[in-house]
Amino acid sequence: MRKMGDIAEMKLKNFKMTVMGTALCMSMLFLSACGTLVGDPQDQNIAEDITKEDEEEANDETLSEEEDITYPVYEVESIDNLQLDNKEFHIENYYIKNQSNNLNRYYIDSHNVLWGYGRNDYGQLGNGEQNSLGDYVMTPQKIAENVVHVDANQYFTIYLTEKGELYGMGANLNGIMGMEVTEDYIINPAAVAASTPVCLLQDVRYARVTMRGIAALKKDGSVWWWGEIITTSAKNIEKAVGLQYSKPVKMLDHAIYVTCGQFCMAAIKEDGTLWTWGNNTFGSCGYDSGDQDFIEEPVMVLEDVKMVWMDEIRFDTIEKTVCDGYISPYRCQYPYVTFVEKKDGSVYACGYEVEGEGSKSWTYLLYGDILRTDEDPDFPPVTVTYSDVFQRISIKEKDRQPQLKFKDLKYGTSAEEVMKLLDDEGIEYKIQDGLNWEEQVYEIVTEDNNFTLGFDLSQHELSYIEYDNYGSRNGKVNIGMMQEEVGKIWGKPYFEESFPDEDYRHVAYYEDDYSYTVSYIYGMVSYIKEEPNNLIEKIRKTQDLEQTYDVSLADWGNVTFVTCNPFKMGYFVDATFYLVKDEQVLYKFPDRFPHNDIIGYIGVFDGVGTVVFQDINNDQKEDIIIMSYYLMGIGPDGMTPRPGATIYIASDNSFYIPEELEEEIEQNIIGEDRTIENVCQYAQEYFGG
Repeated sequence: MRKMGDIAEMKLKNFKMTVMGTALCMSMLFLSACGTLVGDPQDQNIAEDITKEDEEEANDETLSEEEDITYPVYEVESIDNLQLDNKEFHIENYYIKNQSNNLNRYYIDSHNVLWGYGRNDYGQLGNGEQNSLGDYVMTPQKIAENVVHVDANQYFTIYLTEKGELYGMGANLNGIMGMEVTEDYIINPAAVAASTPVCLLQDVRYARVTMRGIAALKKDGSVWWWGEIITTSAKNIEKAVGLQYSKPVKMLDHAIYVTCGQFCMAAIKEDGTLWTWGNNTFGSCGYDSGDQDFIEEPVMVLEDVKMVWMDEIRFDTIEKTVCDGYISPYRCQYPYVTFVEKKDGSVYACGYEVEGEGSKSWTYLLYGDILRTDEDPDFPPVTVTYSDVFQRISIKEKDRQPQLKFKDLKYGTSAEEVMKLLDDEGIEYKIQDGLNWEEQVYEIVTEDNNFTLGFDLSQHELSYIEYDNYGSRNGKVNIGMMQEEVGKIWGKPYFEESFPDEDYRHVAYYEDDYSYTVSYIYGMVSYIKEEPNNLIEKIRKTQDLEQTYDVSLADWGNVTFVTCNPFKMGYFVDATFYLVKDEQVLYKFPDRFPHNDIIGYIGVFDGVGTVVFQDINNDQKEDIIIMSYYLMGIGPDGMTPRPGATIYIASDNSFYIPEELEEEIEQNIIGEDRTIENVCQYAQEYFGG
């Protein structure tokens, strides 16, 4: 244990860092706490005393076998990874091989090579670079060899080598990367950063990260912590308190394990005692600290402990995806909750929204991410329940493919039947208005917003299913899967629409009786919409026979170019074009206007005038030039249709619209002077023909 003189000296060195700017910067933290040294260990933290006879009896029972007592249920990603059921403790079982958040993913391959991708604005990928804020590096970067463990937050990354060397890279918050602290790091954490790995500590057995700190267990059993947790106290809003160490500081000895939540730390000693410190606003340290909601020195809170988790019951993540907040790996996250497995296999929890004997209720005022004063009446007080004593709980493995519950759901099923299915499966849902009044009357959305079921306007029957967190209901394609993997399963897309930012795209696929619209972000699946594969039927009903042609196209062979008339599909949409062969849709051409909605762009569609197949860019492939007509309003000569040109350039089993060329044609060939002949001529000259 550190001497009080050493603590005072360290605090004095770091006091100049403890400024109100730090407290304001930490407003991104959900809640905070005050700093008061907490003294005597506590040994009465379990809500119900258990006698030795009770413990012996509990050893013969599992949580699932207990019929008389039911405990609150918490979900985990993988029960096997938790090493429950009195499995022998080995710290190597808790090495993190795959760590993901909504900004980055890191993984260690079978050769102990560490890779990473995602955000790199703080140099957290360790490749010697710092990217602009918001930019993503989606090609996995090789970081280091001989790596056994990795952990990360949004600011920095740490990893442990086979030799026990702990390396870090990323933002130098409060000197956490061992670099000099500049004056503006509070405002701009990227101002000084370690863009290549820096050795932080030797002889390390294990390490974890908080939001802005690092806790490390050395081979000699000592626990070290450095970084910062500077907060505004939730129970004394005038205080800005916490911990702030620019270099590793010993917290305790004789430990076998250490872990962190965002704002709390915990360690298990050789004798099985659990020690905690950090933010205790909601009792997540398992200690009754009264009005002092920050515990600065480790306190003993429990005995006979095998394992501890903070904020979520995991050490390794199953999720392998990252996408700018669109895909979150934290589906089993419980902020401000500490979970404990005792040596007898029983599981306990304390902290935020944990209820049981001895739990408490507290009303507070929010201010941004921290607190609100009574000067802002627009945000009423919030009352929460929390427990600073450990309550008995049970755990279960989360269903990672709940979409399979919809596997046998047939399109055309009535809304009443769908709701019965949801009720039978125990899936909570709500009904909301449909987004497209032309196609659907309403939607059924699950309470977690992971599934949306749409119903058509005329029959009130199921017409589509959307998934934005899991995957296709046949289980073949999952969220986070790379586009190349999807291509191997569903084949070549029949339609691909690229947005102005090439990192975002929609792709459509056919399989059996269904069609899938898949959204990709940085090459990974982020959303799937499934519909019955009735496109060929829709094409038959809306086909413009006068503008349909049998043609031979490079990369496609003999196909039928089909024009579909929007007047047969609905109002205020443009014509659509397809390549069809043997009653199968091979390709849908990109829409000229976003969402195929021409209102606000050019006018009301009046018809397709001419379609020409011609190689205008001299690449030995037939391109397609289309002249359509649009009503622009009433002029001197009444409602006179105006010609508009759409050009499709052939490119590798697809077509694209040369937007710059079309803009030039729009500006330089005006009104009635715009004909198929001069548009083709202008396009050939544009491409150097």
